Amino acid sequence: MASHLVRIALLAPLALAASGLVVGCRTHGDLPFDSTTSGDAVYVAQVDVDGATAWAQAKVTLSNLSLRPLSIDETRRRATTEIEETEITVECSTYDLKKSEVKVSGHAFLRSGNAVARKVYDQLLADLRAKK
Repeated sequence: MASHLVRIALLAPLALAASGLVVGCRTHGDLPFDSTTSGDAVYVAQVDVDGATAWAQAKVTLSNLSLRPLSIDETRRRATTEIEETEITVECSTYDLKKSEVKVSGHAFLRSGNAVARKVYDQLLADLRAKK
């Protein structure tokens, strides 16, 4: 009987400490990170340009808008860079003869990347129209 009381006396502070840790973890929910202050912006366009031209123009437009180097994956036709503290990714794919799909996405930490992604998207479409 005495050994049970000793075990309870020794384990009680551990149980209280563990419950404090669980409560402490819940306070991380107070961080200002929700869908209204952070989010991804994705813009997709189908253009009447072959895939090689759209991909080449996407790299040129992204390079002109960014002061940072591009991270390019030629096999996936995906280029990523940072513009105005927003990670911008441009992807190109061909779905028919002289028809391509261009996707521009923006992701910013703790804020929306909509404005920057929209700016890149509009500039890329303007550059593709000028090529025609």
